[in-house]
Amino acid sequence: MSDSIDRLEREVLPLPEALRLVARNEAYCRGGITGFAYATGRNPTTLSHKFDPAHTHHVLNLVELMDFLRYVEPKGRAIVLDALHAELGNTLWYEVARLEFEEVPANLVASASELLRTAADTVEATAQHIDDGEISASELAATQKLSNRLIRAAVGLYQRARLVHLQGKGGQQHG
Repeated sequence: MSDSIDRLEREVLPLPEALRLVARNEAYCRGGITGFAYATGRNPTTLSHKFDPAHTHHVLNLVELMDFLRYVEPKGRAIVLDALHAELGNTLWYEVARLEFEEVPANLVASASELLRTAADTVEATAQHIDDGEISASELAATQKLSNRLIRAAVGLYQRARLVHLQGKGGQQHG
C-alpha cells in the first residue's frame, strides 16, 4: 500500500487500486472498510472482498460506490473520482466548494495566484516529460494529475468571481 501512496503523489491511480487504497486508509475513510460497512448497514467481510480486486466474484455496485463516495473524506473522494474519470478517458470532475462564508475578494486573489502557480507547475512538468521526445506511462499519468489540478483551480477562480457578482459586489452590469 505504501507504493500506492507514493504513486498517488505523482499520478492518478487505476480505479481498483484507488478504491482499495481509500477504503483501507484511515486518513481517507473513517474506520476503514469496517467503519463504512457498519455506518451503512453492510456486511464488513463481503464489503472488504468488494474492495479487493483479487476477489472477482464480489463486485462493488453503483449504490455501494455512491454511498462510499458520500462516506469518505473529501481527499479520499478526490482520489476515487480522479481514477474513475481517468478510466472513462474523456471526462473530468471538479468540486464546487461552498463559498458563502469566505472572505471573497481575498480568496479571489488567492485563487488567481493558485491558478497561475498550478499552470506554471503543469507546463514545467510537461516540458520535462516530453524533453526527450518520449513520454512514459507514469509521466503521462503525472501530466494528467497536474492538468486536472489546473482545471479545478480555474473553476475555483470562476466560482469565486461568480460569488462576488451574485453578492452584488461585481460593479455595474453591462448589458
